[in-house]
Amino acid sequence: MKRSILLLSVLLVLTGLIFSQSIQVNTPSLNSVWFKGSTMTIKWGAPGCSSANVKINIFKNSISVPNFVLQLLGSNGSKKWNIPSNFPSGNYILRIKSDPAQTGCLGDSGVFQIKLNAKLAISNPKISTNKGIAFGKMLNGINVTAPEKGTSYEIGKQMQITWNKYFANYSKINIDLYHQNGNFETSISKEYNNSGNIFVTMFMFNAKPGDKYFFRIYTSDNKYSGISGLFYVTNSSTQR
Repeated sequence: MKRSILLLSVLLVLTGLIFSQSIQVNTPSLNSVWFKGSTMTIKWGAPGCSSANVKINIFKNSISVPNFVLQLLGSNGSKKWNIPSNFPSGNYILRIKSDPAQTGCLGDSGVFQIKLNAKLAISNPKISTNKGIAFGKMLNGINVTAPEKGTSYEIGKQMQITWNKYFANYSKINIDLYHQNGNFETSISKEYNNSGNIFVTMFMFNAKPGDKYFFRIYTSDNKYSGISGLFYVTNSSTQR
């Protein structure tokens, strides 16, 4: 009888130790919606873990090896995640584990959703009326002044992007590149200083001379955005 009580006490102590080391994922919360192209903050609490460093594993639909999508590294209870504009839509769940690993020092988020923000979705420019898109104009507050419509860009050379930085009180902006057909090409800059000016160099190996592109500038919360004029690319002697 005494032995049984002793074993039970040990189990309760171990269970309490493991529970005290568990990680509580605060965000994303259950049923929350995160938008593509946004910078979101993953937050957690781990008072019982000796290491401040964690691995953040992202799974689609459920936690299983075939559903693993991406791993992020974080520390001290928070991690900013720049969700790519071309990230697949769907339901996701996070598993956060201590790094280096500690027994029981892990935690899972609730299932949350990642999707395109319909309010800021860019319509296909091939539509004859170009409904939903006006090149070189503000979509919602940001006036992109360069590149202008019809300008050219020599692949591998510097190109200047300018915008009205006084649209609101934001210190950072994001810049993405799109093909004229509305397809996302690449992220030019994430959380760039809202200076109103940036020089970029692009090696667009899949681009064909005469292809047209435009930039989209937007804030991390997608509240403000604007697009440049359509510009076309030309060959560069440095491109191989």
